[in-house]
Amino acid sequence: MMAAPMGSDQSSSAGLLTRLLTNTTATIEISIETQYIPEHSDPGEQRYSYAYTITIRNLCKHTVQLLNRHWVITDANGRVQEVRGDGVVGEQPVLKAGEAFRYTSGCVLETAVGVMQGKY
Repeated sequence: MMAAPMGSDQSSSAGLLTRLLTNTTATIEISIETQYIPEHSDPGEQRYSYAYTITIRNLCKHTVQLLNRHWVITDANGRVQEVRGDGVVGEQPVLKAGEAFRYTSGCVLETAVGVMQGKY
């Protein structure tokens, strides 16, 4: 299970905050980078937009395939959004030994901070 914090920070350059989290098992490495997107946000309307870029790297000697995912995204008010389904961004990538797959997606929160956790 991976967890990645999300939060806007007006003190960072241009109002952007980027966070990176990496988790490695014996066979798969997953890195998550989150970024606040001010041009798609409206704090006055309680709309905070975030992008997250995930890199999945196959560290084992066997070919693997990402079949499905389940994410739970929770804002500071405890509001939960669940995302589950086949693959990611319309794909079920096959990774040979040493290969990586990277994708970007996003979410909108009603609060400036939140957390997402999930699994593949």
